[in-house]
Amino acid sequence: MEIIDRLKYVDAAYPLRTTFEYNNQMYVVAGEVIKAVTGKSWTEFVKQGILEPLEMNSTFPLFSDVVNEINSAKPHFFNGNELETTKYSASNDNIAPAGSMASNAVDMARWIKFLLNDCENTEGVTLLDRTVCQEMFRPQTVLKESVYPTAKLIHSNWNTYGMGWFQQDYEGRKVDFHTGSIYGTSAIIGMIRDEKLGVFIAANKDHAEIRHALMYRVFDLFDEEPAKDWSSDLNVLYDEIAKEEKMAISKKDSLRLANRQSGTKPRSSLSEYAGNYESPLYGKLTILKSDDGLEIKWGNFETILNHCRYENVSSGVLYP
Repeated sequence: MEIIDRLKYVDAAYPLRTTFEYNNQMYVVAGEVIKAVTGKSWTEFVKQGILEPLEMNSTFPLFSDVVNEINSAKPHFFNGNELETTKYSASNDNIAPAGSMASNAVDMARWIKFLLNDCENTEGVTLLDRTVCQEMFRPQTVLKESVYPTAKLIHSNWNTYGMGWFQQDYEGRKVDFHTGSIYGTSAIIGMIRDEKLGVFIAANKDHAEIRHALMYRVFDLFDEEPAKDWSSDLNVLYDEIAKEEKMAISKKDSLRLANRQSGTKPRSSLSEYAGNYESPLYGKLTILKSDDGLEIKWGNFETILNHCRYENVSSGVLYP
């Protein structure tokens, strides 16, 4: 598989076993391990081993299965200040085990009940050995800090990662949760397994962070502590984060423009830059001469190139 083959060209972010680093591509590797062991593709294995026994009939392992579904929510992105509808992209199926699955509230309720019941279905049939199920929620690595900004308001004493689950304490209770954000959709699933309590929230908008507020609101409903106004608190937090990110981008753009040298031009005619370029890690990239100048195409990504300043040439790759 091309994605896995190219991983050997990725530099390690940290020395082995020193720091947690989330990597979706490693779930792609896990999907291939399933195929090597069972002889079934990840899609077939999930359908036959989980979805069908749990009667999760409205859950699709591939986005390509959802594209033509009439009864499906439409993804949304913010384009500037405007919220726009977009389409599902089947390109995510290339890393299907990492996050191409689509579902609904009814099916996810079945999934949560399954996990809270030590991986048995409603008929008492064990789909996953109980010890393996419990190991899935046992902390596997310690996180220096949570990867979620929401942690600033949770004040947890510890943060860990299990097998596909972020973990932390909340008011003395162990929480296992995970989010998903892709192609104009977002979701969160959270459980307090000791209390047989689980919640699932989905939205057809990219990074709809109200999901965190709703999850903790549900947790508050099932304890004796006073409920917090998570919606207001998190709205303030994420608004501040958005302002900081906007300022950082503006500062970066200003610095880039300040360092730009006027009066420079490409060393050669634009047509001479057109051609195919290839990187062992990132694959093939095409530069075309168009009426607007130079156009770059890399997979589904397309944009116009503008000359910035000077020119350095190294190993056939152009740098501004």
